[in-house]
Amino acid sequence: MAERDTVYTGSILRNEFLYRSWDTFQNVLRMEVRLKEPVSDDSLEFAVQESAGRYPYYCKKVIRRGEEYEITLNEAKLPVYKGSGGITLGSEEAHGHYLAAGYEDNRIFFDMYHSMSDAQGMIPWLKTVVYLYIKQKYGLSIPGGNIRLTGGGFLKGETEDPYSGLSIKRDITPLYEPEPVRNFLPDTRYAQSSGRIRYLIRASEPDIIRIAKGRDGSPTAVTAFFVKEVVKKLFPDREGLPLACGIAHSLRKNCMGRENYHDQVTLLNIRYDERTDTFPMDKQFTIGRGQIILQSDEDNMLYDIKKKAEFAEKLDALKTVRERRELYKKSPEQVVAHPETCTVSYVGDIRWGAIEEYMEEVYVYCDTLVSPLMVTLIPLNGYFYFSFLQRDDTPVYAETFTGLLNEAGVEAQIMGKEKDELCRIYIP
Repeated sequence: MAERDTVYTGSILRNEFLYRSWDTFQNVLRMEVRLKEPVSDDSLEFAVQESAGRYPYYCKKVIRRGEEYEITLNEAKLPVYKGSGGITLGSEEAHGHYLAAGYEDNRIFFDMYHSMSDAQGMIPWLKTVVYLYIKQKYGLSIPGGNIRLTGGGFLKGETEDPYSGLSIKRDITPLYEPEPVRNFLPDTRYAQSSGRIRYLIRASEPDIIRIAKGRDGSPTAVTAFFVKEVVKKLFPDREGLPLACGIAHSLRKNCMGRENYHDQVTLLNIRYDERTDTFPMDKQFTIGRGQIILQSDEDNMLYDIKKKAEFAEKLDALKTVRERRELYKKSPEQVVAHPETCTVSYVGDIRWGAIEEYMEEVYVYCDTLVSPLMVTLIPLNGYFYFSFLQRDDTPVYAETFTGLLNEAGVEAQIMGKEKDELCRIYIP
């Protein structure tokens, strides 16, 4: 195949790392683990620094030379800080690093630049740190199982550029691509005050799996349906506009596989119009799952990567950092161009191993609030832990969601509320 007939994918990751963050879109990922006892700062410091030997690819710094950048190995200590407010990743207080760990009471915060990795890529580092922390604090010999430790070597496909082995034709067409439309966006009628707020929810994993298996669904489809039902109940007059739920979807199946650490999240779309919204629950699950299967077809995913590659080519053609930063704000990513009613991100099934018994709760946070409501979920100890990231301070979404789940036979409760505090990003 002639080179001009295919797209060059070698600049995608570099350009996303350097430019996929700006003043209103910091693009930061946080995972929070709540332990059964208060955090020992000495044990956490040991675990974090020890983990760096297993994950050198997370130890990066950015050097700017005029209008060009170099991304290189960062041998400084990883930042460990006290408090929940976060720090500025990439800055002096982070020693130039783009990941960090914080702690407060019984909580450990794992912070990372989302353009470096996603939740699936971040989980192994979190598990390693928690494992080393437990061993150090309690002096226990616990089974490592599937924990990645220094000296074990990298897994197949763990570190490579996930797009490097792809040969994508420029004229590839997607199997299915929904037309961009104006979606219904919840207004602020229920707001008690402005400001980004997280409501934390726990729901029975077996109950949700039972609903999913009995109705051609998945945890993602179940969550999307009930979040959609929340909006439908709270906003009955939607002027005929469809309800759209963005679904975070990993490209790993199409690239280097599950073990690869790079950020490979794209966004699918489940759309509920006035007709489909009247169907029985079972049929709506089937329709939602069908839309996910159709949009995640291999040609669709390759087409998505092709758009990333062509956008990277446009960035490479520009001469200055300022031009590239301004262009990236016009990224073709759906999350930027076509806001959804809500967004759902499911980390996936996780084998926690021996560390699970030391963990009480776990949550995933992301500052990518492009829809009025973003919901993440992650499993632990027989429960799904949900984070509702909202643009307004109101309990109405979380209360309605848990109420609908309980009505459907799912044990669910609100665990708390927090102000949304995450790290910031600095690129020189």
